[in-house]
Amino acid sequence: MSNTYSLGNQIYALGSIINPAYGLEFTSFDDLQAYVTQAVTTTLAVDQGPANSTNTNNYLGSINGGTDWQLVWGPVVFTADDTATCIVSDNVMALFYNDSENIFVVSIAGTNTISTYDWFSENFDVSTTVPWVNISDNGAPGDAVISQGAATGFNILLNMADENDNLMIDALQSFIFQLGANQSSLSVAVVGHSLGAALTALMALYMFENVANWNPAGEVADIAAYPTASPTPGDSNFAAYYESLLTVNSGNSTPCSFTYTHFYNSIDVIPQGWELDMMINMPFLYDNQPGFTSLGTPPDAMIAALVSGGIASSFNASTLSNNNYTQITSPTSGTFLGVYQVGEAVAGNNHDLQDVWKGLNIGIDLVFLSDPVLANSAIAGNNPSGTNYINYLIDFGNFMLQMMYQHAFPYYDNNFINIADFITEYQGIIVSLSPTLCGSSTLTTGMGRAAEKLLQKHLHIRNISRFAGLAKAAKAKKQ
Repeated sequence: MSNTYSLGNQIYALGSIINPAYGLEFTSFDDLQAYVTQAVTTTLAVDQGPANSTNTNNYLGSINGGTDWQLVWGPVVFTADDTATCIVSDNVMALFYNDSENIFVVSIAGTNTISTYDWFSENFDVSTTVPWVNISDNGAPGDAVISQGAATGFNILLNMADENDNLMIDALQSFIFQLGANQSSLSVAVVGHSLGAALTALMALYMFENVANWNPAGEVADIAAYPTASPTPGDSNFAAYYESLLTVNSGNSTPCSFTYTHFYNSIDVIPQGWELDMMINMPFLYDNQPGFTSLGTPPDAMIAALVSGGIASSFNASTLSNNNYTQITSPTSGTFLGVYQVGEAVAGNNHDLQDVWKGLNIGIDLVFLSDPVLANSAIAGNNPSGTNYINYLIDFGNFMLQMMYQHAFPYYDNNFINIADFITEYQGIIVSLSPTLCGSSTLTTGMGRAAEKLLQKHLHIRNISRFAGLAKAAKAKKQ
């Protein structure tokens, strides 16, 4: 019985393997690039290899069956600071081709949580905007703009070069030429999640607008964008322009069709940004859900303060007006999985979230138990007439945990993108590679390492074991 996925889910699977360096730090850029390449190529080889006692999956198809994927270009890694003591991956992109399906896939990585460059230079740089015609002058109106952060990330992708100094689109053009005149009706799919999804929308549009330049013989018949959980890359004028080019249900007739399919989880915080009408609902996404201790206004207020900052940052700094960010088309939404039960993290059913939950609880203990004034105050709940504010902080932690869960795990196991088995296989492969990393950690998961790095940055404690020891000592001292 074949386990091979549908073509659509194979595309999403290729989108999921492009960020193996998530949460990891390397001593050199060469080590980082080598690890990402090894992880991607090994995953393709293992999954598509001959069925045997260790591999009966072939989710991406089988080499023996002639349906295998090959790496055409990349993966190419970008890091904003290759002179740092510890090097992290900021952007990654790769190009794949499947002969039997006659399709190319451009896979674009999302945010690496420990990359401050991703957060501040690409995700959060939304107060200023850039006209799309400054990037691709092929018919867009001058008032169709994208965020400065999206423009920064996209320009990085456009200028990525492999070891032979080939840009992705140049490599694509060359490979199409090598296929020969017998190839027709080729397809190109662009896929990415989160930040990678916003960049997916831009890459697909750029390729469509400029298709005559890199595909002069017209072999490519379809360009399709497959973003998941995308924040808004541009304003309402950009969204309207984008939608005017789409060929599904639009009446457009072009030699090359252009489609856009965006799936997002309706209780995922990230795709709510930066559209104002969606952002104002963020603090209330998980109200009255199990796993929260107080279910009251203070948790909403704490999150609302952060959301208010996000809304303010999305206003145009020079005109003091709303940038009017708008989702492209109407994304296909749904609550893919039920709200994550916080107790599952404690029980260890998900090691990624268990690591994060460990950090949150230790942090709360450390703050409240190491300070004698706080430890005996109403804030800590020890004053019967006071408000138990520690529960509010726990709920804040629960909200953050829930947010991370809903932005990641449900996308791989639902009616739209059921690739959980492949993700399990992929995670097993990358864990087996055991790269040499910068520094040491007691944690093995990418999300756990990301949480640990945040703790290190703000509390200057080098590992969670040390962190836990301090909290345990503080608790013992109090007793």
